[in-house]
Amino acid sequence: MSTAAIQQAKQLLRLASQNQPDKIYKILSAPMAKSTTKYKGDVFEYFIAGLYEGLGYIAVVGGGKNDKGADIVLYKGRSQVRAEAVIQAKNYKTPVSKDTLRTTYIKFFGDHFSGEDGCTKIYQCKHFIIITLNGFIQNADKFSPPKGCTIDHYDWSHVSSLIEEYAKQNPPEQHPYLRWIGIVALLGLVIFGVTRCAKPAAHPVEDKVETLSADQVRRLHKIPNNQAVKRDCDRYKFKQETCPEQLVHLYRDQYGNGDLSIGVQVYFCGVGNFKKGQCDKLTQKAVEYVFE
Repeated sequence: MSTAAIQQAKQLLRLASQNQPDKIYKILSAPMAKSTTKYKGDVFEYFIAGLYEGLGYIAVVGGGKNDKGADIVLYKGRSQVRAEAVIQAKNYKTPVSKDTLRTTYIKFFGDHFSGEDGCTKIYQCKHFIIITLNGFIQNADKFSPPKGCTIDHYDWSHVSSLIEEYAKQNPPEQHPYLRWIGIVALLGLVIFGVTRCAKPAAHPVEDKVETLSADQVRRLHKIPNNQAVKRDCDRYKFKQETCPEQLVHLYRDQYGNGDLSIGVQVYFCGVGNFKKGQCDKLTQKAVEYVFE
């Protein structure tokens, strides 16, 4: 089992949840971090297994010299007594040849000349699937399986359809912090609407802008500045002694729509991390300290 290959496959599955088959194909086709045929093959296998897992199957990745061509074994439901299908995944630069397929078929159905058993007997499965990155040489897949057995030959177009279905059933997970902002914003709109309806103002009233109190400024200054803060201080030409509170008020208007707590959040998290929804627990503790 290659941990690096599994991690690479997980990255591809994140792209699959965003329905980006072209980007995934480009990554699988290009040389990878560990430029070996086995590594690229492992990534492709784990990725295909992950797609099927996301569609409700149990997908067991095989491997080793005695796997008899069973790169992935699919099961439906919790029972793993009898396989639903056996998959061989081939991440080749070129279309798969006839000779390669002939060897693959022998592994699956067995060789009656040598008496060796194949996947069909080992896994009690008669459905064989071959998935390739770049298809097959013309007419290479013209092969009649033994009676009662079926073979499906799939190229990248089939993988694209799997990715599309995977994206529907496994949409990208929204960061909890972003969900929290959405909920707060929605509640704010509801409260604002109720207030406007219940108490119509006879004259326009200026909204009160939240600002840091003297105690909050003091606590803000107690926490050392990071490099991102120092860069923004220079960028906006704020004086060092007043820069922290000026940045908080700036971030409040730019990213928090007047919400002071968001301004403090961006200050400690950093603009880039905030936009990506990657603020951590230390950031939250710092925010809580300022507002305590």
